Amino acid sequence: MKRYPTLIATAALSLGSIFLVSTPAAVADPAAAAPSPAASAPAEDPAITKLAASLLTQAQTGAIDHSLFNAKMNAALTPAIVATLAQKLGPLGKPKSIVFITQVNQDGYRTYAYRLVWDAVSVDQLIALDADGKVGGWFFRPSAQAQAPAAAPSPAASP
Repeated sequence: MKRYPTLIATAALSLGSIFLVSTPAAVADPAAAAPSPAASAPAEDPAITKLAASLLTQAQTGAIDHSLFNAKMNAALTPAIVATLAQKLGPLGKPKSIVFITQVNQDGYRTYAYRLVWDAVSVDQLIALDADGKVGGWFFRPSAQAQAPAAAPSPAASP
């Protein structure tokens, strides 16, 4: 049981390959397109934060609301991809927090980055909205925030 956090972290690390549709560089790496430090930071949009929470729940349960996605994303959301999302994210349960990181505009997409925080792992969810407000890119990856390995019991604590 002490290994469970490590197993969750390992499962989350494999999420980096779940990049559903090729979209602007900002989706794959919003920091690359982030404004300079002198520019004002974008403000969190509560409606998009609510969408991020809803998309996470949909990914965890495999019950996708296809009306939220554009045609390209709907084509990418195959039953196998949806099952993989549910398999990887479902066991994590409800996150302790969903934290807005940043928002960038690039190539006609508004990309929002959120950090999903659980006890054992953090995962970044990136959502790219097209000009019509439909999800045109959706990406989960291990958080850029360093994950501390599970602490081993100290020899003094062993019987």
